[in-house]
Amino acid sequence: ANSMVFEWFMVAVIFASCVTLAVDYPGIENDLPWAIDVLAVCDTVFLILFIVEAAIKSIAYGFIRNGDAYLRDGWDRLDFFIVVVSVITLPFDAGAVKAVRAIRPLRLLGRFASTRVVIAALIASVKASISVMLVMSIFWVIYGVLGVQLFGGKLGYCTNPNVATH
Repeated sequence: ANSMVFEWFMVAVIFASCVTLAVDYPGIENDLPWAIDVLAVCDTVFLILFIVEAAIKSIAYGFIRNGDAYLRDGWDRLDFFIVVVSVITLPFDAGAVKAVRAIRPLRLLGRFASTRVVIAALIASVKASISVMLVMSIFWVIYGVLGVQLFGGKLGYCTNPNVATH
């Protein structure tokens, strides 16, 4: 589970899963009827590989009890959540349920240290920008109320001569 070959293999599997998601589109059953079966088999194979990966990591690291267990890392929790959601939605073939597969590319985010740093920085910047957005919203409300009080009804006029004025 700690092997670089295993990690790169799983990155390739995730990337291949992303490619199959990109190939699938709503009208594919009319254009390429055989592609539906191929994509369904690929989806099942990818799901089995993701389940095997989760099982291998759970056995190697422990599931949740040790300090370095599989579910102690936030990125591994995201991976496990995506696998569980994929397993739950597997029997359903509705379009909205199939759209849940679109969260699978999120698994690539935690695979590389540089993307982890970027995501952490983005989350930290969102937290910091919430206070800025709150102050901006207060100013927008203040200037909105001020504009309505000063100019309410004074800037609008009708240029159509057929409309009667009051």
